[in-house]
Amino acid sequence: MSKHTVGPWMISHNVVYTVNSDDCNRFTAHIQAGHLDDDSRTGADEIKANVRLIAAAPDLLEAIENLLWHTEQLEELIESERGKGRSSEQLYAAGEMHAYMVEAKSCIAKARGEA
Repeated sequence: MSKHTVGPWMISHNVVYTVNSDDCNRFTAHIQAGHLDDDSRTGADEIKANVRLIAAAPDLLEAIENLLWHTEQLEELIESERGKGRSSEQLYAAGEMHAYMVEAKSCIAKARGEA
């Protein structure tokens, strides 16, 4: 599986795109209305929501990867300290995990158009 085009992915109307270091187009995705089950067309609000979700994809992936890594680290620390009380490393890992949870929430808000 090949790597995705690096972000940030930006939005212009119904287009998701990114540029390279020379400010030239590197990636463009045009999101168009389709047909619903009743043969009506996809509404503008749904199209805009899909555009936001697609543009947020690289940020969502990175946030979730960070969250998972820190969760795994915290689980290992907790297991190693079981019965000994909380260590400073556990508290530090919990603080780091909280920061990535905030990042994940921000990315989700971006995808929903709430940011």
